[in-house]
Amino acid sequence: MTPPRRKKSDQEPAVDTPIYLGNYSNGEMFHWQTERERRIREYVLKEAGERARRHGIDRRSFLSSAMGMALTLGALELGQGCSSSKSKRGMDPGGNFDATEPDDADACEAVLSPGDTFIFDVQTHHIDRVTSGNASFLNGISYAHCGKGLLGCLGFDEFLELVFLESDTTVAILTTVPFKPQDIPLSNTDIIRSMDAVNGAAKGTQRLLNHCAVLPNYDTENQLVMMEDVAKSRGVVGWKSYTSWRPSSTGPGYWLDDDVGRAFIEKARSLGPKIFSTHKGLPLTSSDPAYLDPQDIPRAAKLYPDCSFIVYHSAYHFGGSTEGPFERVGATARVGTNSPITSKM
Repeated sequence: MTPPRRKKSDQEPAVDTPIYLGNYSNGEMFHWQTERERRIREYVLKEAGERARRHGIDRRSFLSSAMGMALTLGALELGQGCSSSKSKRGMDPGGNFDATEPDDADACEAVLSPGDTFIFDVQTHHIDRVTSGNASFLNGISYAHCGKGLLGCLGFDEFLELVFLESDTTVAILTTVPFKPQDIPLSNTDIIRSMDAVNGAAKGTQRLLNHCAVLPNYDTENQLVMMEDVAKSRGVVGWKSYTSWRPSSTGPGYWLDDDVGRAFIEKARSLGPKIFSTHKGLPLTSSDPAYLDPQDIPRAAKLYPDCSFIVYHSAYHFGGSTEGPFERVGATARVGTNSPITSKM
């Protein structure tokens, strides 16, 4: 299908630089746009408009091409004052990019094409529903305020656009966050539906894979039955667990090596795969802070040497918190970067 031609009077769709130069956050760390980044962005957008006209295309198309990336990389190099000489600090300046002339489309494509690069995003999210029980949490996500409403910003269509159409992601895993069934923004069934939609559009290739999220400290028996149903009907690439999540404000989390955790692991071992993706650190909804600590990971690994354990978020506790020297004792011991995973735990 050929898209309709835009009229000159039509408002141009929102455009941005190929490398984002604004305020951003991954939910753990936060970055505010610097004055240098603001000026580079303004330059790239202005220059892209002029070059796009010379090529007979719109600015959005230019910026989404290899020429747009070459222009942006060149601007970053200029903005940093990069040269072959040493900086005043005696160090090599960063950002030395050989991105070729931005007006040479073929040369840009040859230099900047991703080629055979394999990009595997091991944790992606989107939502399928907003309820009174999850709206507050979802509103705390920075991208939830993109201007399209919660479902518009965090839903499947935006997920598809950002992860697969506007990036070079080869394969991604879709996962979810812990809530009781009535409030979970994306259930395991929803994950499978999204996986089928993406892989169907990709002509049956496996572009999207699925986690199965398990809450073994909530309605344990039904959770174990659910694991069996998902594994036998569709399969999974890993079991997602949130040890700090608690069903009530007074209830505890669990450890992977306590009775609750062992029941979960042993069920997963019997079903396969023996891969456990465990959220540690970065408190989410209804978290018991004690169980954010990764101290149970090496203990579980010793109990189950045939299993693989992947720790999501590196047990990092709070975005933007001040880091200091490592402390084994004191008020901040076992918090954030003071809680490394070691074989002696």
